[in-house]
Amino acid sequence: MRLAEDGGSNAVKFGIVRDSQGWWFWFDFGEILQAVDRKEQWMKNIPIDHSSRYITSLVYFGAMVAIDLVRESNEQLRDLPPHLSSPTAVFTGATQGIGLATLRQLAIHTVQPTCYIVGRSEPKIQDIIVELKGLNAKGTYIAIQAEVSLLEEVDKACEKIIGMIGEGNKLDILYMSQGYLPFGGRAETKEGLDTLLVLDYYGRLRFFQNLEPLLSQATTPRVVSVLAGGQEGKLYEDDLSLEQNFGFFSCLAHGTTMTSLVFETLAKEHPT
Repeated sequence: MRLAEDGGSNAVKFGIVRDSQGWWFWFDFGEILQAVDRKEQWMKNIPIDHSSRYITSLVYFGAMVAIDLVRESNEQLRDLPPHLSSPTAVFTGATQGIGLATLRQLAIHTVQPTCYIVGRSEPKIQDIIVELKGLNAKGTYIAIQAEVSLLEEVDKACEKIIGMIGEGNKLDILYMSQGYLPFGGRAETKEGLDTLLVLDYYGRLRFFQNLEPLLSQATTPRVVSVLAGGQEGKLYEDDLSLEQNFGFFSCLAHGTTMTSLVFETLAKEHPT
């Protein structure tokens, strides 16, 4: 399965669409669509390969599901079986932007969700939890403080989540949308890796690897990676860390390509 994802701040609306296997996630650019040709560029449907049990993906740059269908499907979520109407989910990169929009919609349209929210600022997450409680008081929302640009902290966050959920129990959704734009050039973490590549690639893979045992216990687990779908490009096979070839566009294409390739591989390794 091809993984296409996007984390742009222009995504002003968000919807959750289900299929017979579980969840699809769709985006709507809202007012931004008014400035483009909907018929030729944006409204063409592209078939989605959802053969994987684990990796749900979508292509929406140049494709869009009708927003009415999204809203209609969202309204039906509460009537679905418990693993869909009251899912357990982990969110990373959901303290703002499209991740936060997703989290809000999940709270609104499900019965009793349990959401582990991973982020750098616990006070900010606590503010979000107050908002989510207002949207759905039956939900359980847990703050997990972690600097996800550090793999050591990714591991600690996962260890904490596993401890709270309990080994042998299930995780229905892993949603990852962390990232930033490297306008200031290459920025290495104390672990010697570029910050952007950790957020886009290494950290996402580590979250999946650590939480896969919980995902494997779910009836219809879904992993969603929101990044830069359609922006794949040159892969620097002799310079995977981009120590010699770092640049805004080279990093965007290189990191997106690595992430797409690894999720394609994971999808094949975890078929339905």
